[in-house]
Amino acid sequence: MIRYLKYVFLTFGLLALGLMTFFYQQNKKDIALALEYRGKLDRAEVQKNCASDQQGSLYSCFKNKVTPFFEQAGLTGLSLGLRFAFNFLEEDKAKTQVYADNQAAKDVFYALHYLEMNNLVLKNVTHQFHGFQFTYGGYLSRMKDLLDKAKKFSDNLILGIESDDGLAKLRDHHDYEALKKRFLDLKKNYNQYYRQAKSWNDNRIQELLAKEEA
Repeated sequence: MIRYLKYVFLTFGLLALGLMTFFYQQNKKDIALALEYRGKLDRAEVQKNCASDQQGSLYSCFKNKVTPFFEQAGLTGLSLGLRFAFNFLEEDKAKTQVYADNQAAKDVFYALHYLEMNNLVLKNVTHQFHGFQFTYGGYLSRMKDLLDKAKKFSDNLILGIESDDGLAKLRDHHDYEALKKRFLDLKKNYNQYYRQAKSWNDNRIQELLAKEEA
């Protein structure tokens, strides 16, 4: 019995090792890219040589640093990049004095940052395929899932910004027009990037299905 259990553990151990090895080989470019950028995207590192753009916020400097990451990343890298971005935004919001006297304005200000980061994902999602060719179908399926999640995330952000607790609450605020303009620009970009990415993904899936049926 003990000998049998040893074989079971060995089999599952080898299987797990094989899966980990495959995952690494499939995503090694994104993993290397994430390791290269992880330290650069830490808020303390971003703060070095960065003139804060508004009452201590480092968002502009962070955006300049993270944009090249998104432009080079595949699907795994995009997910990691969003995690880096969301961690940064959470910390930046907690440590800055931007709109300290108006929580609604601060919430909208940072919601727009989140929307812009998600836009970067949608803008670059079709640019890089780093995996093995035989996994291309799975790559397209993963992209479809990512697009669905990105759309849900942005749609919920937009609903919040357009709600009575969002921009509508700031009509008398001195930055209302600037925040509204930025929101409308980001919303327009979101709709454009999502349509383009979804159309690209749908077309590639149809091409792949047609090739398999031929």
